[in-house]
Amino acid sequence: MDNETRPFFYRTQQGAECDLRLERNGPVTAAIQIKLPSNAKAGKGFRISLENTRAAKGFIICNTEKTYKIDEKITITNLGHFLTYLLPELKRIKIL
Repeated sequence: MDNETRPFFYRTQQGAECDLRLERNGPVTAAIQIKLPSNAKAGKGFRISLENTRAAKGFIICNTEKTYKIDEKITITNLGHFLTYLLPELKRIKIL
């Protein structure tokens, strides 16, 4: 991460949450959910948190060998791939 990116936890009173949200100068760059199973899915709570925070991207980091998108905003990946390839890409996202 760079000096402009700050990590936060996100949870609503209704229970929608993401394990980590990354903000850069205010706007939310990414919402991140960390799961153990390799067949992790984006649950309703994660989708709500992604929508509520207006995150540019959503990531589910789990025990998988492949990286793939499950929809336009959400990518499933492993920690190594996220840290090596996806996290550096977040620095280049233009937030409106």
